[in-house]
Amino acid sequence: MRKARKTSSGKLLIIGVVLAVLAYVFASSTANFNPASLLAAVSGTATTTAPLKVTAPNGGETWAKGSTQTIKWTGGASTWKLEVLLKNASTTNTVVTIATSTANTGSISWKVPTTIKSRTYNIRIRCTNCPTGTKGVTDLSDKPFTISEVAAQPDLTATSVLPTTATVGVPVRFIATTSNIGNASTGSGFNVAFQRATSTAGSGAVVIGTASTTALAAGSARQVPLTYTFSTAGTYYVRACADPAGWVVTSNGFSLSSNAISESNENNNCGPYTAVMIVPVATTTPFVVESSGKPTIEVRPGDPDNFTANIPFLVTATNNDVWIARSVVLSSTSTAGRLSWGLASGSGVSLIYPTGVLTSSTNIEGDSTTGFMVTANSSRNFILTVTGAPTQTGYVGIALTGIGYDTDALVDANSRTYSTGLSVFKTPLVYVTNWP
Repeated sequence: MRKARKTSSGKLLIIGVVLAVLAYVFASSTANFNPASLLAAVSGTATTTAPLKVTAPNGGETWAKGSTQTIKWTGGASTWKLEVLLKNASTTNTVVTIATSTANTGSISWKVPTTIKSRTYNIRIRCTNCPTGTKGVTDLSDKPFTISEVAAQPDLTATSVLPTTATVGVPVRFIATTSNIGNASTGSGFNVAFQRATSTAGSGAVVIGTASTTALAAGSARQVPLTYTFSTAGTYYVRACADPAGWVVTSNGFSLSSNAISESNENNNCGPYTAVMIVPVATTTPFVVESSGKPTIEVRPGDPDNFTANIPFLVTATNNDVWIARSVVLSSTSTAGRLSWGLASGSGVSLIYPTGVLTSSTNIEGDSTTGFMVTANSSRNFILTVTGAPTQTGYVGIALTGIGYDTDALVDANSRTYSTGLSVFKTPLVYVTNWP
């Protein structure tokens, strides 16, 4: 009898479990059958899951079209798959299905479409795999939030730089106008970088310096200066860039903050490259040249196929001693490092074996084999004498085109050339014949 009672109790327990399973299955849809929930129901250990709760946006926020935002929520089981919807706050209609079955991670990133209408909206989240009857499977943001046009942002530009000329070794103050053409202030100061290149395309560009400036209001402009000194003459190309994006370091060691101001357009920060001509330092010639008599030219008596030309001139040293080159060469233009002479224009006559001699009326201490010395604040007369024979009949004249000189201690009087204002040192034309 004791054994039969044990068998009856075991059967009753089995029947009870089967009835519980059948009841749960009957109450649950086949599509949403969840083994974990069944196990909890059978064992009597079902746990309470926190309901879904939208936390952002949850009312009052403003999101800009085209911006990337994060939708956040709490609650729900880790196994839940969620649908995320954007709802029209007025009509409750679904405007955008943001996700159909995203994992319950508590957030999802969403880029707001630029084509969406500006108005108020709500976010709804809903579990898509929860059993029927599960509590807390959906939620709607408490209050509407706003989607509007692109958020106000600054937009910095720079003009061409001025001036367009400079002198070697002399500091030049470049100025560029920086403008904020955006619809919001920069909020803080920023750098304006100046670049130097070798072409308008920016070849070999380096940063020659940066200038900082304070915050710039929307629609306003400001001149930003930078002082720089060029070491060599030539044509360079310079531009300014307001808050340059992505520059970290350059070949000459300038470090720049990378894109300090967030702008609506990061591709228009730089002005065009402007040609800047750098000229050598203007030097003052250490002497003055004046006429000391009328230039002459004549045919030698009894020798009509030869001539002699004389060009007298006076050299006055200004502040320091100067040496006038003794050497003379034939040239139609000034020749570096030589006192030179040339044919007067329009002569139509070529010469054979012309010779030129520079002479002085006096000899002084300090003359050398290369140069005649003119002491500081004194004057000395010279005569350029040229003789020659024509290779054809015609008119001929002689002109002084350059004077070689130096200012050191007789090292080389041919190192420099003076050629300014010498056009007046020209003989008249004379007629010569070519005698065989």
